[in-house]
Amino acid sequence: MKYGIPVNFHESDVTGNVTGGRPKSTVSGRTRPTAIPRTEFTHTHFTALTPIPAERKRRLDASTPRPTWQLFSPRTAGTGFPTNTHSTTKTLGLETRVPRMKLRRVEASVVTGAQKQAVDKYASGIRKEVDETMEELARLAVSGPKAPYGMEQSRDPGVSGMLEQIHRMRDELEQKFIDEDEEKLRVIREAEEKIRRAAEEKVRKERERVEAIERAEQARLEAIALAKKEKMEAELKLAQEAWDRKMKKEEEEEKERERVRKQEEEQRKQQQAASGLLVSPQALEWAAKYRDLYRVLMDETAVQMASDPKVKAWCFKQKGLIIRSVGQLVSTMEGVRRVSQHIMQIIAEAERYGEAVHLWVLNLAAKAIVKQAEAEVSAKLSAAYPLAAMAVEVMERYPMLAELIFVRLVKKCPYVVPQYMARKPGQSVNEYLKSMGYKEHDDDELEASAAYESRMVGMVALFAAIVQTTTPASGNPMSVHYGWTWMARMMNLAPRVISPGLVMTFVEIAGTTMMAAYGKQFKKLLRILATHWVPKIPTDDPLAIASKSRLVSYLEEYQQKGRLGEIEGRIIAP
Repeated sequence: MKYGIPVNFHESDVTGNVTGGRPKSTVSGRTRPTAIPRTEFTHTHFTALTPIPAERKRRLDASTPRPTWQLFSPRTAGTGFPTNTHSTTKTLGLETRVPRMKLRRVEASVVTGAQKQAVDKYASGIRKEVDETMEELARLAVSGPKAPYGMEQSRDPGVSGMLEQIHRMRDELEQKFIDEDEEKLRVIREAEEKIRRAAEEKVRKERERVEAIERAEQARLEAIALAKKEKMEAELKLAQEAWDRKMKKEEEEEKERERVRKQEEEQRKQQQAASGLLVSPQALEWAAKYRDLYRVLMDETAVQMASDPKVKAWCFKQKGLIIRSVGQLVSTMEGVRRVSQHIMQIIAEAERYGEAVHLWVLNLAAKAIVKQAEAEVSAKLSAAYPLAAMAVEVMERYPMLAELIFVRLVKKCPYVVPQYMARKPGQSVNEYLKSMGYKEHDDDELEASAAYESRMVGMVALFAAIVQTTTPASGNPMSVHYGWTWMARMMNLAPRVISPGLVMTFVEIAGTTMMAAYGKQFKKLLRILATHWVPKIPTDDPLAIASKSRLVSYLEEYQQKGRLGEIEGRIIAP
């Protein structure tokens, strides 16, 4: 819509002052023009108009730009403002580009700023035109000097009509601004609502997508867990079946061993009934434990060692080192500690290869100690003390060594049980002597009886030296009560040819320690030995006669002096 306003006021008559008026309208933070109230002019006094000079009028008509009042581009009534196209609107001779409004997911603060920027840019041309119009209207809102009190001023009818027209025009323009602002606000709200709905829809779809992914992942994890559970159950079932088979096999083997043991025990009982008491039932049961352990070593552990060439070679090398160390033992505590430390290092290294190798190396150490007793102690009984001290130091750290020493002693010297071997029906002399512990030479000849007795005495001396050895920590697994048990069992058996030499050697080495431990009880045991056991020693063998004579002299000396004689070397030098 266009409005034409003729202006013929003189410059000096245009004051630009407008008083009163309605409140300014503010929409979206923009100040709108204020219409001049018609009532303001009804009480305004105007002075007589002075004719406008011709040059001034011509200048106004020719050079003064007139407002166009074309505020918005023509459009169909009721349609919205362009929001999604790059349209161009001419306002007051200016071109304004409407920015493209893209729907995208942004923060609320960014959306508000973008909306405000778009509205400001779109309304910049309108604002400029309104400002120009306001300036023109301000010049038109004229008022003359107030007439003196009581004097009436004349009013030009033409001016009044023009002012009414201006008021009407400004009211229409203000209403148009209000309508246009409301339309723009409606468009902005619709765009915001559309953006909000689009953002909510996007969030909903994203949430549904994430939930779908989570459900799929949960299903996958549950499937994996189920598969693992089924696999574990299957493996557990197979392991249980294998374990059941193994236990059943072991149970059958145990039953077979029990059957064989009972059969052997029955045979022993029959032999004992035929030839007198050869071993006490308790001693026989005690020895059976170590004989079974020896079979386990030979049948299982040795087979495992042989199955691995690398381990077998390593064990063979350690066997040589152990034998060499034991052979270098001297009768000083420093020498004892040096050898024991070396052997313990070898045993500790064997633990890296597993339990079987560890047990086998302990067996090698026990075998080397007993073999040293056969070779060295039999020739010099005092050598039993440092050998026993070294064995006890190792046993304190590895108690299993004591069990394996018993295994070796029981195998080679049945008198450690003590047990006298009986000849079985149909058994040859050589086989019977081998069962007693006789060694067979390379020419298939057995050793002499003197050499045999010397070896047996050496191993009993080792046993006696071990049980009498005490340490500050009192950690000797083969303590002195083993000595009391051995003496009691020997007193309950009828002596054989070899018995006097064994008993005298044991008392000479361990007697002082046993006297200190048992006191009167051990003295009573020695009286029984002298009065009841010694008279039963056979006298039809030269070795038995000599051994009996030495034992009687030893006991008589004890009765005279009140103390037991002992083999020199029990107290080892530092």
